[in-house]
Amino acid sequence: MATAEHVNNLIKAHIDHDEEKFKTVVLQIAAYEAKHGHETFARELKQHAEKQREIFYD
Repeated sequence: MATAEHVNNLIKAHIDHDEEKFKTVVLQIAAYEAKHGHETFARELKQHAEKQREIFYD
C-alpha cells in the first residue's frame, strides 16, 4: 500500500494539474510496491503512468 506521503503528493499534483509530478508519484508508488513483492500491482501502475503520458503528450 502506498504511503501517506505518496497519497498526499498524488492529491496535490492532481489539484495543481501537475501531470508530470502525478506521473512521478505513480512511478514512485510502483517502485515501492515492487519492492514489497506486489509485482502485478506495480506493473499495472507503470502501465497507467504510460497511458497518462500518451494522453497528455500525443
